[in-house]
Amino acid sequence: MKFGKYLKENSKPEWKLYYLDYKLLKNLIKKMVKQLAEGNMTKIEIETPFINTIEQETTKVNDFFLQMEIEILGKLRQFKQLLSSKEVLGFGKHSQANTDALKFEIDYLADMLTDLAQYTNVNFKGIRKILKKHDRHTGMVALPWFLSKLKHQPFYSSSKQFGNMLVKFSECCSKVRKIIGAKEKEIDVVEGGFQAFQRQTTKYWVNEEDIMRVKTIIAKHLPVYIFTSSSARFPRNPTDGANISSCYYDNPDTMELYEGRLKKTEGAIAIRFRNYEANPDEIFVERKTHHESWVVGGGSVKERFDLDRSDVFDFVRGTYTLNDYINRLHEQDKEDKDIKIACKLFTEVQNAIIERNLKPAMTTEYNRTAFQIPGDASVRISIDTNLKMIRQSLNLKNDGRWRKEQGQIEESDVHDFPYAVLEVKLQVHEGVEPPEWVTELIESELVRIAVKYSKYIHGCAMLVPDLVPGYPVWIKEFDNHEKEQKEREKQIKREIDQSQGIFELLEEEEDDDDRVNDPNYLEEDDDIELHFFGKHDKEEYVSVKPEKSIIQKVSDFFNFDRFFTSGEKPIFTRMKIEPKTYFANERTFLQWMSFCIVIQAIGIALISFPNNNFVGITSGIFFVIISVIFMGYSLFLFRWRAARIRNNQPGRYDDVWGPVALFVIMVLAVLANGVFYIYQQSTADPDDVDPLVTMIHN
Repeated sequence: MKFGKYLKENSKPEWKLYYLDYKLLKNLIKKMVKQLAEGNMTKIEIETPFINTIEQETTKVNDFFLQMEIEILGKLRQFKQLLSSKEVLGFGKHSQANTDALKFEIDYLADMLTDLAQYTNVNFKGIRKILKKHDRHTGMVALPWFLSKLKHQPFYSSSKQFGNMLVKFSECCSKVRKIIGAKEKEIDVVEGGFQAFQRQTTKYWVNEEDIMRVKTIIAKHLPVYIFTSSSARFPRNPTDGANISSCYYDNPDTMELYEGRLKKTEGAIAIRFRNYEANPDEIFVERKTHHESWVVGGGSVKERFDLDRSDVFDFVRGTYTLNDYINRLHEQDKEDKDIKIACKLFTEVQNAIIERNLKPAMTTEYNRTAFQIPGDASVRISIDTNLKMIRQSLNLKNDGRWRKEQGQIEESDVHDFPYAVLEVKLQVHEGVEPPEWVTELIESELVRIAVKYSKYIHGCAMLVPDLVPGYPVWIKEFDNHEKEQKEREKQIKREIDQSQGIFELLEEEEDDDDRVNDPNYLEEDDDIELHFFGKHDKEEYVSVKPEKSIIQKVSDFFNFDRFFTSGEKPIFTRMKIEPKTYFANERTFLQWMSFCIVIQAIGIALISFPNNNFVGITSGIFFVIISVIFMGYSLFLFRWRAARIRNNQPGRYDDVWGPVALFVIMVLAVLANGVFYIYQQSTADPDDVDPLVTMIHN
């Protein structure tokens, strides 16, 4: 879809005048291209009207955003005061009309928040899109430095403002639920020390434009969750979430922890070091262990203990000992029972890191918004936005760094995940259904289920594909490694040339205009990019492949494993395979072959029978052809099923069309044989009919 059409479809009609004028800017770019081709003006004279216009449009968007922010905050403040007044505190129980009025006001405020979030999202996309178009068609660079300038504008850095508004909206929703009779019992939660969790978690993907709508739907039923501990996992400021960073460790030679989590083998673990925005000096060492459902207390178990940031490097090397950790726990006045459990986990995690030669492999960073009644884990929902995966060095040097510092991260080390990740965590007893509103949300078009999605697995599959032993099933949707890499390289190239482009504008040189006059100029970007990043002559990459034999071609044709691999590596799913599954597939194939042989024997008998006539020969040929076709079909189906089984592919394994097609074809063959025979009998001379043939057909 072209962006102009997208902008029109996603704009709020009442705010039409306050959106980015994309069409105006697009026409300015066309005018600039013509002026550059004519060569009568300097670049700075050509560029200035566009820069002034886009700055005016940005100011217009910012002013309207600030105006709407003030209006929404005012409405939320007034509504909260109204809900706290004595006149309102009891009437919800006595009048359905009043209850409906409160719910209507909540829906109205939720729509305002959603519309404003959509407004900022559409306008930012428009600015980024028009800057890309400007750079591509004019040869002058504006995207990097203008976006850098844009980051200081309110509507661009609006996550904190929206977080503030969402918290206030959540407070209003909580008051409304209390007024209409919903009970929320809060329990204080203490953060830090040793903790263990057992949850049933389902993950979903949410499109960027639907994030605020999903948040407001959840906030109507659950409050935004803020921890009340001294460690301040979430900031005390009125915002809806906090940045979380998790560094995963793995063996760079085998990626065994990755493989275990990917295949979901019993006892597979993941070891990570997590810290929260509010207290970056407090690092949680976490171990996640996967258990099958048949294991007592099965499910994913997360255990963790906390360390000071300064002790993490010594911990992973083994120089920070158990005695040091025990002394730290005593200083914190921990109970002996908690110390014993934490020390056991400390020893197991440290031994696993040293014995398995685990190194920093991948870091995930995101902003998490959690919804939960504090202390009540029956329903806990979180949304992770601005998700990034960062490739680590897969090495541990003697420099005191247990992961890459911010200045060490290169552009090629980062993968931006295009969706928000919604996690629905339920603790319900067997036979008890989850809340109705949860079911409606996860079945709506706003979310898309992501079966067994893992941030760590996704990051490794995208950023270190050469090291991983296989890929998750969802990676097919993101299987555009080369395209994404080229975009990154192109961005780096532009940022490096940024200063040069600015100087060209200031110097008002006209010597480079000949390059713009070239009609093939707009197709030159890829060539410049390839030479800059060290692409050699094409001949170096051309390899002559030997001609395959007929046997190899047939073998490749029936090698259906190629449909379930990515880069010649398998794609794993959750399904378990037992040997009897292969045997069942073979038995089905043999049964098909047996039936085909019977049909083929009948056909051959009809063809080779002495003194046979036209009807018999035709019928026999028809039966033989049918048998051969279905022999090939059964072989195809056997190989296809075997490939699906080997590659752990979920879905239906029954044959929907084969039996139906065989039934229809056999019925038609028998009917055709009967019609031919009746027709021949009715037109043939009675003296020419062979009595033996007549007996066989009868």
